[in-house]
Amino acid sequence: VYAVDVRDAAGLGMLAHVVDLIFVRRIVPPDVRDALAVHTPAALTILLAHAPAHAKLVAQCFASVYPRIFAYVCYDHSPTALHLWQLCTALRHHMAALLDAPHAGARIGAAKACQRILQVQSAPAGDARAPTRTEVDLRSVPPEHPFLHADELAREAGAVLARLTLLMYTSTHVDLVLACVNVL
Repeated sequence: VYAVDVRDAAGLGMLAHVVDLIFVRRIVPPDVRDALAVHTPAALTILLAHAPAHAKLVAQCFASVYPRIFAYVCYDHSPTALHLWQLCTALRHHMAALLDAPHAGARIGAAKACQRILQVQSAPAGDARAPTRTEVDLRSVPPEHPFLHADELAREAGAVLARLTLLMYTSTHVDLVLACVNVL
């Protein structure tokens, strides 16, 4: 059991280390990551607010957990799931903003997070394969879902795609251009 006091730098560093080990380095089995994923947006929000130096790690972690959280929220319509979705919405917007961050690592991590947003918030066109149990995309959203709306999510994904495409053609940072090419 970890007891992390996020009121000081040491606690924030410990939180960043734990998130890194679990979701980026993946030292725990997938079922444990799945169980912990719903608690991650709150931790990532804390890290972004109080330790912006960890922006790259936050982006990498968000890329790892977003599909799991999306799948969870698709089938849970509770107020707790709504709060979780609100945290994810704020994090998605922050990932798009990180594409303009001053640090290249954060920008490259944000590009990967944006790739996950695109994958999850898009419906495959003309995909003849039947979706597998592990694939999560707009087809997972029930039409009567109280707070997930497929058309809004698709529009947001389109804006993310446009932003990545623009960045690919306008950035002067070679690693960022390559990251955009790789995620698209």
